[in-house]
Amino acid sequence: MVTPMYVTKLNRLSMDEIDGLIEKSESLTGKGMCCPRKCGINRQTHCTPCGASGKGMRIASISRHMGEEPPVSGENGACNVFFSGCTMKCVFCQNFPFSQLNNGREYSIDEFCSRLLKFQSRGVHNINLVTSDQYLAAVLKSLKQLKGLLEIPVSYNCSGYHTPELLSIVDKFADIYLYDLKYFSDSPALKYSGAQNYPEISQRGAEFILKGNNAWIEEDGILKSGVIFRHLVLPGNIDDSISILNYASKMKTEFNNFRLSIMSQYFPAYKAAESASFPELKNKLREDEYEMVMIEADRYGIDGWYQELDAQGGC
Repeated sequence: MVTPMYVTKLNRLSMDEIDGLIEKSESLTGKGMCCPRKCGINRQTHCTPCGASGKGMRIASISRHMGEEPPVSGENGACNVFFSGCTMKCVFCQNFPFSQLNNGREYSIDEFCSRLLKFQSRGVHNINLVTSDQYLAAVLKSLKQLKGLLEIPVSYNCSGYHTPELLSIVDKFADIYLYDLKYFSDSPALKYSGAQNYPEISQRGAEFILKGNNAWIEEDGILKSGVIFRHLVLPGNIDDSISILNYASKMKTEFNNFRLSIMSQYFPAYKAAESASFPELKNKLREDEYEMVMIEADRYGIDGWYQELDAQGGC
């Protein structure tokens, strides 16, 4: 018996359904209501705190990327789309020229679609949308144009800081989630990212996508559908990392469609490298700190991946 090939969520949607998602997303992004900050700014007349303006997309980079988790990058890589701006304000962001300084350029929908199809023809395993919340409406207009042409999965690479309304739209087209669980407690979330209620919001979102139509599906070792939760271990915040592991272990008793990726690639960047306000973030992660986290990870026995301590990026 031949196992049927995975059909992406995009190609399961009707044109009318996509139009409905576009309408819903425009009501969020156009009025500054697409993230929990709910700035309420009309981007047609003003730039929003996340850096978005107008109706188009500002993109810093579209390229083949080999540094994601093994079933995401595979042998041919993922097509990573790094959008300019971000709804988070992480003081240690390693992509700060994109996310905080808003470097990049405007892409038309036609140009964007052409680039994605070009990378598909080169054999990439998925389209990996990195921090695209603020451009959701434009992304959906592009996906509408790509329906029936784009055959590889869409991966939603995100911060974990989302409104239920936005996630309910994303879940209709995202086959794969690379979903951050940055913090378990409010104190570091506010201090490092200015993100109020981050733990509650990220956990609510995590449980929502696990309950959705996101079964873990691999074909020849390449991920087609499923959820990967990512956690970057921060110096001086080991207790928070261990709490994340405990939370993930409790989710594992109910859900089997996720894996956990523990990352050690922290290095002082952006404000963490410059400001005296974050002395605990001035240095790289210590070996003894990471070892404490790994001991707990082994104890919980959660499926997934971890980085070697000297890794400079990727999993």
